[in-house]
Amino acid sequence: MNISWPVENLDHKQLIAIPLIVGAIFGTVIALHWYNERSPVPLGLEFSSGSYIRIQNVEIPSETTLEKFKSAFENQFESSAKIHTYKNEGSITIETSANLLEVQAKENIKTLLSETQITGTPQISIETMGSIITQKYKDQARNAAIATIIAMTIILFIALRDFPAIGGILSVIGLDFLGILGGMAILGIPLTLSSMAGILLIFGYAVNTNILLSTNILRRKGGTPRERASRAMNTGIKMSSTSAVAMIALNLMTNAPELKQISAILVIGILVDMLNTWLLNSGLLLRHKVGTEEKYHARI
Repeated sequence: MNISWPVENLDHKQLIAIPLIVGAIFGTVIALHWYNERSPVPLGLEFSSGSYIRIQNVEIPSETTLEKFKSAFENQFESSAKIHTYKNEGSITIETSANLLEVQAKENIKTLLSETQITGTPQISIETMGSIITQKYKDQARNAAIATIIAMTIILFIALRDFPAIGGILSVIGLDFLGILGGMAILGIPLTLSSMAGILLIFGYAVNTNILLSTNILRRKGGTPRERASRAMNTGIKMSSTSAVAMIALNLMTNAPELKQISAILVIGILVDMLNTWLLNSGLLLRHKVGTEEKYHARI
């Protein structure tokens, strides 16, 4: 299988067009989610008000019993809930959009556990996220994203010192971000501190793969720019595929919501970055390189 076939056979306009069409589809998905849910992606408790409940020292119930408890909980507190169980720890966690008063809520939850026949000696802890805390998390996430972009731009300038190439990489990162948000909206992955960390990791990953591509096309000697892009694509796709397989295995093996979120984000981000780096940026760099060579020969 020739994984570098697109770079070898498509012209730069076709290479650029494919990721842009996919990006437009992701943008439409995000817009629809924003219209229906008032947010571009599902929001975790860190970015929306609500409560996190941890119930320890209980026997993990069957799926049927757990569903009854979930239904009773939502009726009691008039809000949706996400429930995770940890069999080895004998604990249940609940994420709900309701802002619960700790003392009264604990008594109500104990009653619900008894009524749905979930046995044990439950120890309940409740953490409520108010608007002040969530706003602080939003500000920190925004500042982290801005600082990351500034740092990446500085690194790219030091590494390449070629403004069209830097602009192409920043375009790839922007489309990667759009693709990740679209994937989160489609799969229902919430934006949390864990998933935010995954997004920032993908930004760094995108810089790495695009510097590999850029140095091969712009600075390496031997063969045509398209041949050098093909060799870089072969190397890059193999690297990315290995990373994606490892993250898929992690996602399937773990029960921890945080690890599931970050591994899912990394898989989506790696796949989207493969498309944007090896098609979009290849097309942009090949057009830039050919244009530079034509100007050079015209001066001669």
